[in-house]
This record gives sequence, C-alpha cells and structure tokens, in this order.
Amino acid sequence: MWDGPKICGRKYSIVCTGSAMEGVPESPCTGGGVVVTIVDMCLATESCGNFGLSAAAFSQISRDTDFPIAINYTE
Repeated sequence: MWDGPKICGRKYSIVCTGSAMEGVPESPCTGGGVVVTIVDMCLATESCGNFGLSAAAFSQISRDTDFPIAINYTE
C-alpha cells in the first residue's frame, strides 16, 4: 500500500472485522466505519502495511483501544 509521498491525501474507508489476536472471544468492533485521509509518511521503524489511526478514528471502529484489530479498507 505504501507508495511514498504519492499516497498523501488519499482517503480510505476502514471497518473493523474482528480481533487481530487469536483467542479473543468477543469482537471489539463497534459495527461502524471511519473514513481517514493519509497525512503522514511511513517511518522505517514502522510496518508500512498498517494504518496508524488517531485515537478518535480508532474508537469509531473498535471498543477496545488496547489490542490490534483486523480491518477491511477501500480507497
């Protein structure tokens, strides 16, 4: 997904599809979605295949901010 500075300004619709951790019995998903705009670059120390959501955006799609979630996204 990361395409250098060309990705900045693109909008993505993101929905939670469940927990990204095995053994978590309940889904953290709220059932809602969020539209985000890419505003920053991927740092070499980060995984460039992930979205780094703000707390406000993350809380719109997940009830639990302490654990990673699985998502679907579309541009």
